[in-house]
Amino acid sequence: MLVLTLALALVGVANAASIRSEATAYEISTTTAVDYSGTSIVSAATRTSDTLFWYLACSSNCHIATGSAPVATSRSFYLPAGVLFGMPIRDNVSIAVIQDSAAGTLYVTKGLK
Repeated sequence: MLVLTLALALVGVANAASIRSEATAYEISTTTAVDYSGTSIVSAATRTSDTLFWYLACSSNCHIATGSAPVATSRSFYLPAGVLFGMPIRDNVSIAVIQDSAAGTLYVTKGLK
């Protein structure tokens, strides 16, 4: 924090000491593995009262969609293989997934408050 305060003071931020950098951390919980192919499939992972965040990773490029009754298509959000993607979630939300060019597995890990 001291380094950030000094750096901000050097560039002319008058009240540099009052600027804080905050991040929300979520406890890693259970993971649901969803095997996908060329047909959209909805994960069994849904938001529960203690789940605020999902961490997503996939074994092959895929497309995901969220909602109360989601259907993933080739025009849905693209998630490349090997990337860890985090997303906040609302009540009554599920996730659907479909392959981009090859079948694979989507890993949905709950982040708890």
